[in-house]
Amino acid sequence: MRMKRRLLYGLIVLFGIHALSCLDAKEHAGTVAEIVAARMEQEREGGADSDIGVLADKPRQALAALKRYRSDPSPRVQVGMMRDIMRIKVGAKDAPELHRDMVDTILAAFLASHGKPQGRLVRDQAVGFLKRFRADDFGDDAKATIRTAFKKQGMSRSTVELYALAGMKTDLTELRKAFNAHRWPPYDETWYQSLQWTYRRVLAELGDSESSAHCIKKVEEEADLRVKARGLVDIARIRNDDIIALLKKHLDGDEMIKGLHGSYPLSGCAVQALAEILEGFPVEEKNHIWYSESDIARCREWTARQTKWKFKEF
Repeated sequence: MRMKRRLLYGLIVLFGIHALSCLDAKEHAGTVAEIVAARMEQEREGGADSDIGVLADKPRQALAALKRYRSDPSPRVQVGMMRDIMRIKVGAKDAPELHRDMVDTILAAFLASHGKPQGRLVRDQAVGFLKRFRADDFGDDAKATIRTAFKKQGMSRSTVELYALAGMKTDLTELRKAFNAHRWPPYDETWYQSLQWTYRRVLAELGDSESSAHCIKKVEEEADLRVKARGLVDIARIRNDDIIALLKKHLDGDEMIKGLHGSYPLSGCAVQALAEILEGFPVEEKNHIWYSESDIARCREWTARQTKWKFKEF
């Protein structure tokens, strides 16, 4: 019996030592720069693991190492770099200076992708990531980069959208001038995907009342309810009482959209948009098809009681 206990004790000790050595090896597999370098090479070959390990505990060192890859010739590496920045951001919530540095780094990758194969992929991914930051996270350097991108890359959808994400209202006059100087083709049935529509929406987000009226009219005149739904969700970032009135109108409506697996209410799209922009809204933001009848009824009751709207900060 004693021999068995000793043997068991020995095995436990050996197992503990082995586990600690493995943990120690994992934690000290290399410097932050070496870990980042290894991850970026994995991205170059096909993709790195989602677990960033020690990088999460040393966000500033990790970001400094990741910056080296903002102009990398491989779009995979550039996107992987930005993805790791967003993973680091999760654990760095109250760090405004760090967030600004992250924005600057992502924008540098955005600018460096111009003229490269698959550059549009990098720019689209960059805009998607930058939507998770606040306008206050875009400092003077970030805004200067956006202006440079606009001059260098022209009026692409992604470049124009950056002005709205950064809340660059001081550039409204110049943006409006560039819009009016451009010869725009007529809208087609996919108008919600066009540069003209994106540009109009951005001008409206920055406070241009004419563009806001244009967006409202375009959505209201759309006969195809599936397209109208896209428009309603798309204008959610425009903040004024006229947009709220439009969304409230469709929240209170009974129009149904025919889908592949049955019909769903257009009012759900209004709920999704209102949940994105209003403080205190009674339901969380999610895809419009997942709102139940009781969700929609609760939102109707809530909006009917409101006398003033408080917009969320972006």
